[in-house]
Amino acid sequence: MDIWRDPRRHSCWSPQFAIFILLNLSALVYWNFKLDNLICSGQHPSVSERMLRKRDTGSASSTNAAGPRIFCMINHKAGNKARAKAVQATWARRCDGYTFASTRSVPGASTILIARNESRQVIWAKVQAMIRYADGIRDDFDWFIKTDDDTYVIVENLRHFLQARSPTEPVYIGTELAKEIPGGYLSGGAGYVFSRKAIELLRRGFDRDVCNFTDTWMEEVPLEECARKVGVHHDGETLDDLGRARFLPHNPKVHFTPGNENLLGWLKYSLGHHRNCCSDSAISFHYVTPINMYIYDYLIYNLKPHR
Repeated sequence: MDIWRDPRRHSCWSPQFAIFILLNLSALVYWNFKLDNLICSGQHPSVSERMLRKRDTGSASSTNAAGPRIFCMINHKAGNKARAKAVQATWARRCDGYTFASTRSVPGASTILIARNESRQVIWAKVQAMIRYADGIRDDFDWFIKTDDDTYVIVENLRHFLQARSPTEPVYIGTELAKEIPGGYLSGGAGYVFSRKAIELLRRGFDRDVCNFTDTWMEEVPLEECARKVGVHHDGETLDDLGRARFLPHNPKVHFTPGNENLLGWLKYSLGHHRNCCSDSAISFHYVTPINMYIYDYLIYNLKPHR
């Protein structure tokens, strides 16, 4: 049967159908107006705003009664609407609240606005703004994860991983890289998770002007240097019991491919390849295209093999 029908064959609408269409369009306009008036731009989100940004109806984490409260902060490159839309439609809705940080507002989402021209050099400025923002809502959440807009996060696995950790510990958590500075630092693309205490101490350090605020695209290094000065330590020991990574600095295709076990020496701990690279309880993948975000979401939350 041909599903591509000629619309001219079905041009006669009944009055009842026309009324039905008008009523639904009116409702849609009303709720879009309400949403536009509720969404904030760079301001602290209210409870109602956080609920508007958490519209998950089909996944296991549509409610969070017992686990740690997680706020997600996403570095967004202004103008890349496809990335922001994919993040909003997939994993971000499973956070207990989220915001983007960008040089321009993200439609339909809370945005921390950075008064700069968009470039890779302002990533560190965005992270500073995220930390200041998080400090303002520190009492509402336990943990704050920073990611990029091409990072995919399995929020349920993150919440489970954090169950045994205390948000009063001065720590930020992720996957450890071995280059650039002695003692290592964490991958920003794979995402790092700040405790509530870490946010407080970093913000105090910013106010005391003890950190380096020079623009750089490699925000991980000045962040690590700043953290050490204010008494926040990093924890990159996040492999599972089989030595597989939970925070992945690249996408599954790269990590599954033989020869990429330590990403040319960047990783502190070499991983396996194929299924030995990535934990069954993986938390994040980086360099994920918008279309692959939708695919990951489908494979994780919708595809159900018959048993």
